[in-house]
Amino acid sequence: MTLSSPLLRPALNSEIPEIVEMIGEYHALDHLAFDSELTLRLLAQLVNDSALGKLFAIVAPGSGGELSGYLILAHSFSIEYRGKDAFIDEFYLREKYRGQGLGHQVLKEVQAHARSDGIEVLHLEVERKNARAMGLYRKVGFRDQDRYLLTFGMS
Repeated sequence: MTLSSPLLRPALNSEIPEIVEMIGEYHALDHLAFDSELTLRLLAQLVNDSALGKLFAIVAPGSGGELSGYLILAHSFSIEYRGKDAFIDEFYLREKYRGQGLGHQVLKEVQAHARSDGIEVLHLEVERKNARAMGLYRKVGFRDQDRYLLTFGMS
């Protein structure tokens, strides 16, 4: 299948249960904890408060309307980066849609979307062992900032 223009659009409420399933698939691949009920509540919070960010559905051309993946864009603000910035919190494509250029096209579309929303910088994180994803992210312009992402759990 040759892809021409993926469709990156705000997810519909009716698609949230399927996106929760995909989040479970993604978390299983990366050995991350997953709680479907909590994820459902968090997605509802995200889609009901645009200040938090956006939940995008990805539908590849030729997929017959089937969801091909999802992307979560979380909004924030930074003095260093001169204003609004955003974090690609999750980006997942189902296995059958990988390796066809869809990921590259989706990232270009989310960059254009972020630019039109006045976002100055996009960030993402990638597992160190995921060379394939790292290659894709570098190809579309993401750069390693030679910093560590440190996390402190509040609970």
